[in-house]
Amino acid sequence: KLRVFADLAADNNKSMTQALVMDGLSTKHYTTAINEHGRSRQWRCALNLGSLVQTSHLVPDVIIYNATNSSCEKSWQWQRALSLLSTVQAADLEPTGITYSAAISACEKFGKWQRAITLSSMIQEAQLDLNIITSSAVISACGKSGRW
Repeated sequence: KLRVFADLAADNNKSMTQALVMDGLSTKHYTTAINEHGRSRQWRCALNLGSLVQTSHLVPDVIIYNATNSSCEKSWQWQRALSLLSTVQAADLEPTGITYSAAISACEKFGKWQRAITLSSMIQEAQLDLNIITSSAVISACGKSGRW
């Protein structure tokens, strides 16, 4: 059932997808499908699924946004990753360390060191832990730009 759902999302066949949604798919199903697309670097499909959550009468949670954000990061879509972070904040959801980490990693891939540093400051302001992976991504972004 989940594989068919993910395949339909890839085809962007909304009427079939909506029929499946009415068949009892939960936010967990969406998150799993989004993660599948992220692993195969199909960020557009992940974004489509993220958008379908709202049309399915489910309330998107930070976990769905994190999965979508991670899909963008893995596909080198740093601007979309930052946009999703803003969407999480606008939806009055609390960004997690994972939310910030995916955005920082996306910035790191393009050497966007200033944004990476800003995001790491936001992690500290939110009183979240800045883990070794995220710290390394910030350092790497600075290094790629000759700022370290």
